[in-house]
Amino acid sequence: GRGKVLLSDISVESLNAICSILSMLSLRSPGAACAIAQHNHIIPSIIKTTFEPISHDHDATCSASTQEAKHSPDGSGNFIVPTALTLPAIRLICALCRQSRTIALSSWISSVMESVTIMLAMSAEHDDEWEMQKWCIILWRTLLQYGLAISYTSTILTLSIPHLTTKDDMNYGLSPYYLTSYAALCDCAKTVANDDHTKNPVLDETNREVLSECSIWLASHVKSCVEFLQHSVLPASDDEVVRAMRLASARVRLMTSYTSAATSDVAKHQKNSSSGMIPLVSRYSCIQALAGVLRSTLLYKAIDITLHQEEIYDELSRKDCEVEASSCALVHSFFTALCSLLRQDNEEVEPIQEAENQELLNLINDIYVHVLGILATKSSARQNIKHFDNNSCVRSWRNKAHFSITRMMAITLSIRSSTLGIGSVKLALPLIQSFVFTLIGRLDHGEEAIAAMLISQSILFNVVVTEEGSSSFQSVRYVQEVLLREIMDTSYQSQVQLDHSFKLISGHEMSHNGGGSFQLESLRSEADRTAPPQSTAPDANDSSSSCEILSLPLGDNWLFKLLSGNIDLGNSHEKTGRLQCTSDIIFSAFRLIIHMEKEKTQYARSTASGAKIYFLLNSCLFPEDIVRQDSFAPLFHQLFNLYESSDESKRGD
Repeated sequence: GRGKVLLSDISVESLNAICSILSMLSLRSPGAACAIAQHNHIIPSIIKTTFEPISHDHDATCSASTQEAKHSPDGSGNFIVPTALTLPAIRLICALCRQSRTIALSSWISSVMESVTIMLAMSAEHDDEWEMQKWCIILWRTLLQYGLAISYTSTILTLSIPHLTTKDDMNYGLSPYYLTSYAALCDCAKTVANDDHTKNPVLDETNREVLSECSIWLASHVKSCVEFLQHSVLPASDDEVVRAMRLASARVRLMTSYTSAATSDVAKHQKNSSSGMIPLVSRYSCIQALAGVLRSTLLYKAIDITLHQEEIYDELSRKDCEVEASSCALVHSFFTALCSLLRQDNEEVEPIQEAENQELLNLINDIYVHVLGILATKSSARQNIKHFDNNSCVRSWRNKAHFSITRMMAITLSIRSSTLGIGSVKLALPLIQSFVFTLIGRLDHGEEAIAAMLISQSILFNVVVTEEGSSSFQSVRYVQEVLLREIMDTSYQSQVQLDHSFKLISGHEMSHNGGGSFQLESLRSEADRTAPPQSTAPDANDSSSSCEILSLPLGDNWLFKLLSGNIDLGNSHEKTGRLQCTSDIIFSAFRLIIHMEKEKTQYARSTASGAKIYFLLNSCLFPEDIVRQDSFAPLFHQLFNLYESSDESKRGD
């Protein structure tokens, strides 16, 4: 058609601009992404023009834009395609595929993947060629998250061997990208292992057979990753540190994904849903691998960067997003691996030795002390928390890393309080609570699963009280319960969003019906808005159902907001129960806020005194049945006196 002719004759700069504009539109609007992908000529014409192999002997056979790209100063040399053209195109395709499973299933994807395997077979000699190969692997990894493109596994595995079997100190090392793709492949195998394929198969038999051979194909790579991690070292230069973090993160992620898939496979073998994953790496080897990363101080450096220690940022160029991305990736993969090793259901597969447990607990304790030291330093600085979150990608990296840290710290608090006594966590609890409560207020759409998992940590909703020299927990669980109700809202769209978030974060849906991430309709943070099934359709007379509001974000001062609000007392039979429920929430919120204020936590200091007093006074507007209860006045006066005597109140806001 006419569009094809025009596209093949325009300049490289114009074609790059077209791809950039289309990428921007697709990222901003899922509808626009589908329209672009389903157009009869746009993507097919771009693919034909940009993925056209360079003919070095017959320039006349190439399009005008291809010839221009070949002869440009930053041209592709002997590379199979003109990277000046192909790189913007493959970025566009990656952006489109993330927007919708339907797009990832487009007929033109197969031709792109054929070109991908050819490009990965080439040797990268320039930066743009390496960048091109990196995006080829990213595209494959994106498709794997939907359970697609599994058939290319054997080909890409063969092509990756030179990168995975040599020391990754070359300029164009692709090892981290290959390893994270293989981790996604292991996640596919785990999904299949948990799937009852006799009822609703998520993959056909051909792809199941491919996954069944993954254990053999990946075994040597996984063992190599574990050995490398056990002997990790801290590089000398800053650039090497970033590469080392990226590579260590990928190795830890593959190790965790492989062992998790193998564990699921062994546990499910009686259900005839085997994915062929064999537990070739012992639990002790995994512990030793994580200990090696810790000994190298690579993790400590990543934690320091992730938690924003100013001196570390000055040292490693604070403005460089690559530094933070690599640090957050290592922190997230490392702590995810730790949590995986702590699961007691591993006893079904491999008996846990007491010596292994002790070594793992020593590892956790070292990290606990280090993180606690940073949080104490930040708290004693007596300055408000600063958020550098204008970039949604940076905010997402940071939230995932902080979630991994806080979940591990909460687990450690539970272990220490049960083994060493509640007094051993008296000083640590408010520091960790402050960090967690700040994170909860910062979470956004797509992170509902993170919020649910954090709020489910019961130890975070306790205050330590000391009477006659003995410390004990006083529960404020009603705050936890109201938050969980808010996150796990029963409205249809909220349930869809929470299920979508669990699939994105953990690969498992709430219903546990199998399928996991294979049932994702997109990789965007917010699920598509769809009409509820007839059986669960809301009442037409219910005005609240016409405009559903998602739970997140809660906002930084979510805890103080619990002191103000409206109550639906319902009918006369429901009134008493609802009043009691509301009073329990208010009194728990009072106790938790008083605890945070007395401990002078950074979370409490980050809210202005004027706002605090505003929310406090709003609590007097609750029904008389609540305000006149014996517990209300003492708690109100105690908190009011704290604000009245605070230095900030005396100075004024």
